[in-house]
Amino acid sequence: MRRFSILLAIVASLLVATTALGASNKLRTETGGAGQAFVFSSTSAQLRLTGTGNGTDYAAVYTTAKAPAGKLLIDVDMGFRIAAPEGQNGYVQGGAPRLTIPIDMNGDGAWDDFASIDWASCGGTVDGNGVLTASVLVSTTSTSCGVNLNGGGSYANWDSFAGANPTYRIAKGQQAFIIADWGRTAVNLTAIDLN
Repeated sequence: MRRFSILLAIVASLLVATTALGASNKLRTETGGAGQAFVFSSTSAQLRLTGTGNGTDYAAVYTTAKAPAGKLLIDVDMGFRIAAPEGQNGYVQGGAPRLTIPIDMNGDGAWDDFASIDWASCGGTVDGNGVLTASVLVSTTSTSCGVNLNGGGSYANWDSFAGANPTYRIAKGQQAFIIADWGRTAVNLTAIDLN
């Protein structure tokens, strides 16, 4: 009977370890006001905003996996694809949804600013009603995705941003996230990679 108990303890510890590893890659959500966020898998989610984007309405997804803190910008590979929810219109407004990445500018590891890449800067287009005309790849690897710093400044793409700032790194203690906060939004996110 003792051997059986030891075997069960080993199996149980492996299950706990496996569950903990799997949980570390899970997407998490945060919402406020009229925002809704739904996670479908470790790489897909949906963001919805039914409000007017008054500053309190938002929907975001992020991961609890180990962030790429300390990586040089040139080594960062993050992004997602957005499309209309199946059988529905995909609405986007302003600069959202967007990928937002915490940046350490002075080498102390702490967050100094956020770099953002939104659907419009990646060539996304909408019709007269604000409905996406096609799916859009929002990524640090795309040469067509512009980068904006929240504190001011813009770059043609992530490589240009990294080249102009070779010592900038991903800040520690912060997570990259995808957020919708500019008004009516209804999009599916796929191929989410925030690590």
